[in-house]
Amino acid sequence: MGFIKNIIIKIFEVFFFLFPVKNKKIFFSNFNGKGYGDSPKSIYEALKELHPDWTYIWWINNKKANTPKDVVFVSNRIKAMFHMATSKVIVNNVKDRMPFIKKRTQFYLQTWHAGVYYKLVEQDAEAFLSKRYIKSSKKESRITDAVISDNLMESSDFKRNFYYNDKVEILEYGCPRNDVFFHINKEEVNNFKKEIGVPLDSKVVVYAPTFRDDGNTDVYNLDFEKILEAFRNNDKKHHYVMLIRLHPNVPSDFKVKGEGKDIINVSKVTDPQIIWLASDIMISDYSSSPFDFMEMKKVAFFYWPDYSDKIRMSKRFFDNNFRINYTEEELINDIQTFDINKYQLLMDDFNKRIIHYNNGDASIKAAKKIESICLDKSYRSKNVR
Repeated sequence: MGFIKNIIIKIFEVFFFLFPVKNKKIFFSNFNGKGYGDSPKSIYEALKELHPDWTYIWWINNKKANTPKDVVFVSNRIKAMFHMATSKVIVNNVKDRMPFIKKRTQFYLQTWHAGVYYKLVEQDAEAFLSKRYIKSSKKESRITDAVISDNLMESSDFKRNFYYNDKVEILEYGCPRNDVFFHINKEEVNNFKKEIGVPLDSKVVVYAPTFRDDGNTDVYNLDFEKILEAFRNNDKKHHYVMLIRLHPNVPSDFKVKGEGKDIINVSKVTDPQIIWLASDIMISDYSSSPFDFMEMKKVAFFYWPDYSDKIRMSKRFFDNNFRINYTEEELINDIQTFDINKYQLLMDDFNKRIIHYNNGDASIKAAKKIESICLDKSYRSKNVR
């Protein structure tokens, strides 16, 4: 069945290649159709401000997806393939090859979904990755025209590790999805809290672990009540609520231990940035999420119950000297003995060394880049196969 499906997709790819590209049409995908969010969302919103009359199409697999009224999306894969094939610009944030044959007149922009990250990826992680993924990623790299970089470390990694050739532009704009950290809309944040049932005077802790390559979900079920109790014992002035935000690749039917009034699963919220804005504290692991979070000068605890020398993790993380907790007992002790002054010094040192490009204008810079491509009738891509 899979073989026949692939043949059908190939036939449609070839057929749609025959259709002309529309110069003012842009196609967006977030995690291969998993909702409206991440940097593609931020770029889309900036483009809509510049050119509300242009055509914007999203690929979102869920027909009942919760999106703003102005978002036009397709959930059918064949329809999505048609729109990819006829859009001037395709904006994506993961390294799987998109199902279309790129034309010379098209521009493919990769926003990559991680900013500061220490998880081994791409060439560094080939021992952990399937042959299918590696092949797909290399093909995707060959059609990429530009990739957006969040920081100096990431720029270096793109050049060394992502299978890109010298013709790929590295756009050192900062991370578009993190522009909101520079333009916080308190009313929007409070409305989100009300929507998910969080009292506005509560302190909010978010648990946001990364995806495990072996698909293991056992590590995600902490004793959340016990952890909340540790925060409450350390700060008796506030009520504490725990949000659980799992990686988009974790199965949607995962059951959160103790889910209820003060333990809320927000994994179906496709835009994590609103969750980070609504939260005061994060617990995470070797995800890139805590480093986004720390751009707001907020506190992140590191909890790695399954850490080993064989884990898909760069040793350079340990240069940061952040405290790592390997058991729930260590995590609880870290919460109860936490020293904000020591943590602040570590965070300041980290932010100085990482050299972020973010100034709150990455989305508009990306939108202007797309605008220039769409208005350039002589544009020809150097990377098409």
